[in-house]
Amino acid sequence: MCMVPLLDPPGLVEFQFTLSSTGLILLSGLGAFFVNWSGFTVMGSCSAMTHQLLGQAKSIITMLAGFVLLAQGYTLVTLISCLVGMMAIVAYTDANLKENAARSPDLQMKTI
Repeated sequence: MCMVPLLDPPGLVEFQFTLSSTGLILLSGLGAFFVNWSGFTVMGSCSAMTHQLLGQAKSIITMLAGFVLLAQGYTLVTLISCLVGMMAIVAYTDANLKENAARSPDLQMKTI
């Protein structure tokens, strides 16, 4: 916060703090907290690859939400890249679940 007035003119000094802008800043901070918290929560219980893919999925979901909800402009290549990325994440998850199920058949759900 000490560097904001120097690096981001007009900076913190001239910013008009209103109830709505302060609320949005706090809401943004809360959202950032939960994004980081979710990353650290899964870090200890998942592989490095799974943690990396979770981060990519969060980025893709954020971009697609901006496109759908906020009419954010993206090129067709960017949107196709997001969809291909999500398909790759789903394929990895499916392969990982099948591998885990094959390793421990006693943990599989039994059907009647």
